[in-house]
Parts: sequence; structure tokens; C-alpha cells
Amino acid sequence: MILGHVLAPWRRSWRQQWGARPDELSGALPGDDLIAAPTWSSTHAISIDAPPEHVWPWVAQVGQERGGFYSFERLENLFGCRITNADRIVDEWQAPAVGQVVHIHPQAPQLHVAVVEPGSTLVLRGADDDDPAPATDNLWAFHVLPDGPGRCRVIERSCTVHGSSLSERLFLGTMLIEPVGFVMGREMLRGIKERAEASFEGPPTAADASRPRGLLARAFARDLRRAGLAPASHDDRVVTEDDLAELPPVVQRYFRGMGVVGRPRVASFQVSFRGRFRMRPDGPWMRATAVQHNTVAPVGRVFTMVLWFAGVLPMIGGDTYLSGTGRMLGKLAGLVTVADGSGPEFDTGELSTWLNDAVLLAPSMLLGAPVTWEAIDDRTIRVGLSDGGRTVHATFCIDGSGRPTDYWTTDRWADLPDGPVRAEWRTPVPGWTGGPGDAPMPLPGGATWMLDDGPFTYVEGGFVPGSRRINPPAPS
Repeated sequence: MILGHVLAPWRRSWRQQWGARPDELSGALPGDDLIAAPTWSSTHAISIDAPPEHVWPWVAQVGQERGGFYSFERLENLFGCRITNADRIVDEWQAPAVGQVVHIHPQAPQLHVAVVEPGSTLVLRGADDDDPAPATDNLWAFHVLPDGPGRCRVIERSCTVHGSSLSERLFLGTMLIEPVGFVMGREMLRGIKERAEASFEGPPTAADASRPRGLLARAFARDLRRAGLAPASHDDRVVTEDDLAELPPVVQRYFRGMGVVGRPRVASFQVSFRGRFRMRPDGPWMRATAVQHNTVAPVGRVFTMVLWFAGVLPMIGGDTYLSGTGRMLGKLAGLVTVADGSGPEFDTGELSTWLNDAVLLAPSMLLGAPVTWEAIDDRTIRVGLSDGGRTVHATFCIDGSGRPTDYWTTDRWADLPDGPVRAEWRTPVPGWTGGPGDAPMPLPGGATWMLDDGPFTYVEGGFVPGSRRINPPAPS
């Protein structure tokens, strides 16, 4: 669907005017007079929840050897751009001057700064200003305009003059510059928006720096909206020893070892993951980033992951569980569906995954959920969770401090080439961060299917330090 919008000739006006308001399309802006009669042009725009002075520094430092273009860095570098998109403001790049050279690609014709109005306007041009009528010319302009208290608009305008031959009309216009310029320009505006809004919130904390950004952040926000996972009610009750009194002694040791006593109950949490993932035992590993949001009332989970094929092409996958229903959906480049699973196996499997999350990341959630406990021995616990008319079980072992060392269940299905197969699923924990009384986090590890022909570890990695947010005010 989106690919058709990008390439279809009849969607030219949409591509050329994405995000722009009528007055922004018709209004004159500094630099427009440099190309009075362009062969091709576009105007794109975006709203940013930050004042112009917090947005301009990101615009001021654009360039191949400077702050980059905040777009698809891997795709740009696949074509030899040698881009590194900055995530911070660099002082030495903050004073663009007329005549200054700005590179887009090491082998491409260079641009130069034609107009600069610090704080509001940066216009880059390809042709020499001394040539009154160049045969080919191009203009790339950025305008940062106020849009009410604490807000602004960024307008990106491109203009091109090219020859009249068929190849120039097609490949320098509708077949190349326009579709590519639209995709990269839109992502660039989104990249500026994300950076500016984050910097406007104040100096980044460790948690801010570890939160999802870019493609993952947008996919996660979309998945949250689609799932309709409402914010969990905040539970101010502190877990006490009385809350543990009726539990088996080994379960009490688990809760104490996980730093639950004396802390507020967890109603919801969000956490990010970085690592690698593969589809089959002999398949290649792919870099993976993920973020999830879990709630206990109702029992719900939204998990979004981005995988990178060959380090370049993204696959966006999402797992959800809500109201007793589980779903898995994966799309290549966000466009082509490559995985779509639902039904009883996914309902049970997603509920089982929620239980694993709670045991390892938010144990006090289990104090408010429909859970049963069984002591197998003084180091082994069997736990059951009921929701949506079904019950799942898992078993985990704890060490001398009460923290889990291994976890396994048979209430999940491996998604194999011949179809889903019910198999034992294990998430061993190599160790924990934090001392006694802290809220610990598991050290990097992996997840493994115990298949008939041997174990298959399909994911390896760890939770991003500082990314766990307990009882956030709303999904974000």
C-alpha cells in the first residue's frame, strides 16, 4: 500500500505536498527567488512540540561530514554516503555561512549555503550563484517557523531545474528525485522532530537515552494505538511481609530476593531490548531492537521488534496480548506481511510470555494477578496464571539469594517452517544486576526452543540498562 503511494504517478501531489498546509504551499519563503521557474519542486512539513530555538541547531548541522540527515542511515550508507546521523548538538557545526560547502555524498556534486538566517532558514544550492541561467540547478531549503507557544513548523522545500530530454524528465523528476526525495525527506523531518522534542524535555537521563527512537519508536506507538492497551491504574500499595505470609517459603524467598518487599506494586512497566535474532537454526543472525509495555489489570502486553536483514532492510514485528487474545504480525520494510499468526496457540503462547516477563522483570505484578504457586523443592517453583478462560504454567529455579537461574514452559509454540510446534521453551538467566534490596535486572542471555533434533537458541541479547520504567503514567 505505502509502496504504491510512493511510486504511483497519480499520487504525485501527495508526495510533493506531504504534511504541508495550504499557506505553506503558496507562501513565499527565503531562497524561493533563486530558482524562479523550477522543472520540479516539492514542499514537505512537520509540526514539532519544541520552540524554534531548540529545533534550529539540528537543522544548522546537516551535511554528510557533519550531523548527517537524520534519515535512513543504513540505506544511505549502502549507497556509499558514509553518513553518521548525530544524536547531539555539536557546537562547531552551528554556524553555517553563505558559500560554505555542504556534502551529500562523497561522489555527488556538492551543495553550498546560498541563504542562511540563523534560527530560521538554511538554503542549500547546487549551481554557482554567479551563473544567471544554469542548465541544471537544485535547491534544498529548510525553514523553522514558530507555531504557537512551545511549538514550531519545519518546512523542507526542494526545487530542481533539469534538461528536457526524456531521461532527464523521468529520472531527474518523477522516477527518481521525487520518490526518493519524498521517502528520505519525510524520514529526515521525523528524525529532526524526534531529536528536537527529546532535547526540549531537558538534559537526557539514563532512561531517556535508552528509550526507543526512530523506526522502532514509531512502530511501537502504532502498535500501542492499535492494541488499545489502556494505561494501568497506579497502585500505591507497598508490598509488605504480610502479602507474602500465605505463600510457600521458597516463593517468599523469591519475592524477597527480587527486591519486592518495601516497594510499590507494579501495575505496568516498559522496557527495551537489544540483541540479535534468527528465524531457523541454520539461519543468519540479524540485529534486533525491541520495546514492550505490560500491564496487570488487565493482563496485557504489546511487544514491538525491528530486525535488520543484511543490516539494511528492516522487518517490523509485533506481538500483542489483550482480552485473552494473542496475535503475531511481521512486515518486511513495514509493507509486506511475512508473518501473521492468531488463534488458540497464540492466545496461550502470548499469555505464557507475559508470565515469563512478570517473573523476571516485574514480580509484584504476580501478587495482583490470578496466580497459583507450588513448591517443587526448596529451589524450584511452579507457577500458574489464568486469564481469558485458559491457564498456563511454568517452572523456574532460584539461586541462594532467591533470584531465578532458569525458567521453562511447554505452553508455547515454536514458529517453524513446517508450522507451529509445541515445544519446551527456556530462558536461562546467567546472572543479575543489583545488590540486596535493589530491583534487579537479568544480565544478557537468550531464549531457546528444546526441539526434537536439538536446542535452538533463536534470540540473544539483553535489556537496555536504565530502560525499565515502572508504572509509567501512560504508554509512550
